[in-house]
Amino acid sequence: MRAAHVLFLLATAAAASSAAVDPVYEHVRRLMNFRCSEPQQRAVPATQVVDRRLQTNQTLWPPVTVLRRCDGGSGCCLGNVANTCTAVATHNVTLYFDLVTPGGPGGRVKKEVINVEVQEDAACDCRPRAEPDAH
Repeated sequence: MRAAHVLFLLATAAAASSAAVDPVYEHVRRLMNFRCSEPQQRAVPATQVVDRRLQTNQTLWPPVTVLRRCDGGSGCCLGNVANTCTAVATHNVTLYFDLVTPGGPGGRVKKEVINVEVQEDAACDCRPRAEPDAH
């Protein structure tokens, strides 16, 4: 069933009942306010977006970034448990990090600014879950 149908059925059942508001209905209303549509911000370690192998003494600054993502925690897909919140549109963003290497000449710290092109989710929708690879 589609999410709108679920809400309609619950609303009809609640209206027909003279008892207090059904707690399941209240729960579904809460879920309806968190539908899968807008990507949500996620903290992502810099090492997951920088595609360069770092030496053991090198670090990235800042050590994390924030990207908008569509995933299982980005919104609810009511009506079909086989669906999950998935990106349906993306765009690229450029992020800048300091690559910090200590222990240069005279104990100085060397900093190199690096830029990384990263894909960020722009819109989400409920889509069937991807089948796991049969490896």
